[in-house]
Amino acid sequence: MDVSGPSQQQTRPGPVGVETDSKRYAPPITIDNVKNQAALLKHLQDITKVQLQAQLIGTRMKIFPQTPYAYHIIRRYINDNNLEGHTFSLPEDKKLRAVIRGLPTDTDPSEIIAELKAHNICVEECHNMTNRKTGAPMPLFIIICRKSINNRGLFKIKELNNMKIVVEILRKKYGPPQCFRCQGFFHSSKYCTRAPRCVKCAGDHLTKACTKDIKDPAKCCLCEGDHPASYLQCPKNPNNMPKKEKKNNNIKQVDGTVFASPPPPASNAWDSRSTTPANNNNQKPTLIPRQIALAQAKAHNQAVQPVPISPPSQSPQLPTSPIPDIPNIFDQLRDPEVIDLFNSLQTFIHIAKTHKTRSARLSALYHYIYNDSVQ
Repeated sequence: MDVSGPSQQQTRPGPVGVETDSKRYAPPITIDNVKNQAALLKHLQDITKVQLQAQLIGTRMKIFPQTPYAYHIIRRYINDNNLEGHTFSLPEDKKLRAVIRGLPTDTDPSEIIAELKAHNICVEECHNMTNRKTGAPMPLFIIICRKSINNRGLFKIKELNNMKIVVEILRKKYGPPQCFRCQGFFHSSKYCTRAPRCVKCAGDHLTKACTKDIKDPAKCCLCEGDHPASYLQCPKNPNNMPKKEKKNNNIKQVDGTVFASPPPPASNAWDSRSTTPANNNNQKPTLIPRQIALAQAKAHNQAVQPVPISPPSQSPQLPTSPIPDIPNIFDQLRDPEVIDLFNSLQTFIHIAKTHKTRSARLSALYHYIYNDSVQ
């Protein structure tokens, strides 16, 4: 079921005296275990005064606020009524995350914040990163601050606390993002209101409140396996899920009977025909020059020419008519009319070469034809 309404559009602030018509983006909000979907959607529309769009996914309802104002109203309603769901942060609320390399592990994070403040960089969080396996601190400090023009100058700093450093963007984790609260995928724990699940023992509590002994085996809350829920090889991890097979368009069904199109041949018939030697009957005849062919045909005709038979004495002999003389073509070319026609062609050529424009040529031809007709 897809409930939709007209989209609401806001103007994003631009230069002075100019307003843009671009639509401000608000991330969708997913609410779990919704019983009365239509009533809940209508109630959210009443409190936000906005025509909302929604989509049902099983027992969950995905709502598209379309405006930041409606986004904050719906999130406040979810928190006040203890509803389970998750969402994402607004684009303007996203943080800038960077890593500083080169500082000693015993550096006080407060000193880093104070030093960066002298460079007009306002840092919200700063802490030392530790190794996941050993838990030992590393010479890496993560910096979290708001996205602004001044804070982006963090990547231009080459020295801090008299130490040469390198500032890099925080690398993304391998695999899909996973929530630390409910252990679900493709969202963060900051905007999750689902029931907590422990990543170690699959209990209904946060991971930081887990009392499991380190010697006890772990349990996954996703597949109930003997590994943590953050295990990359977990079968419930989206990267390990089997891919859906593509539909075969060659299979057709008529009256319950399935007909499959035959597979294409293993070899191309034209390729095999070009590689196979031709038969003697299909060999092309050898080309013979025209003069030799005419000579051979003339000799053959002379060889098979029958001997003429004399007519019987009683048959009347037909009178032979004399062969007319073929007129000589050179004598015809000397005819005065032919010579006059050639002179006219020379006049046409002279007009075409002399005059450059079409109108001048047509005018000269007209005068020539008119004078000829008058004479």
